[in-house]
Parts: sequence; structure tokens; C-alpha cells
Amino acid sequence: MKKLAVLFVAILVAVGSVSAASSNTLTVNGTVTQRLEVGLPLLANTTGTIAMTLNGTGAEATTGDITLRAWANRKSWKITFTSTNAGKLVSTGLPSIDYLFNVASPTLAGATISSLDYVSLGTAQEVTASSAKTPTQGIDFTLTAKVLGQAGADILYETGSYSDTITIAIAAN
Repeated sequence: MKKLAVLFVAILVAVGSVSAASSNTLTVNGTVTQRLEVGLPLLANTTGTIAMTLNGTGAEATTGDITLRAWANRKSWKITFTSTNAGKLVSTGLPSIDYLFNVASPTLAGATISSLDYVSLGTAQEVTASSAKTPTQGIDFTLTAKVLGQAGADILYETGSYSDTITIAIAAN
């Protein structure tokens, strides 16, 4: 009888093991790397020069527009503009010339993007964006620099070649 009981239990265990449901889980993970990038697509994508002619009359001078393209796959970001010479055009041995910088921002549905309206780059300036992931092709900003006319100035700008370098950086905000 004992042998029969042991055999019965063994059969129940075997049948129970075969008919018991079995499951496992698999987790699929993915990581999207951050893309915060700016480029000057019409000027070899990374660096460029915009020029203006300051004539001897002291009249206002403005550069042509330059396109800055930005890509961002996060909703809050900023573009910082920093002048090497604190917003001044300089030439060795000559007085510097102040200029103003403009950033016209694009419209992006559902987003808020600030702009800069002819400001001094005496300190770094920022354009900020919120709720603003960009399309895959990026979004374009229009940059312009301007030297105001010398109305009322006693001395005209001195002949020479002047320059400044603006560093453009994009980062999370």
C-alpha cells in the first residue's frame, strides 16, 4: 500500500509539473542620446564670417543676415552668444567700435523661444526655449550685427580692419 501511495504521489507531481503554466519576462530598454547642436549651414556648418562696411561718414552699418540652425531633442534649452571682445569690434592700436547683435527666432508650434533685439554682447546673451523640441531638420535663427551711426560723435571711426569673435553654444536649460 505504501508503494502504491508513493507511486500515486509521484504521478501527481509529474502530471502537475507538466500541466503547470510557465512564464518569463523580457524587458526591452532603449536610450535616446541628447542632441543639442548648432551650426552655420550656409557657412561650412561650423564657422563663418559676416562683414559690414563702415564708411568714413559715420553712417549706420549692418551685416547681412546669417542663418544659425539649431537641433534639440529636449524641451528646455538655451543658445548662448559670447563675444571675445565684450561686444566691440577691435583693431590693434585703434579705438574699438561698439556693435549690437540681433537674433530673430523662428516660430515653432506650441513652443516659446525668446529672441535678442539688437543688444550689446558686453556680457553673454541667451536665447531660451521651452516646450521646444525641434523638427529633425532643425530650426533656423537669423543673426545680424549692427554698428550705430555716429550722429553727434566728435570723431569718426579710424580707418582699419576691425573684428570680434562670437562663440555660439547650445546647452540644456
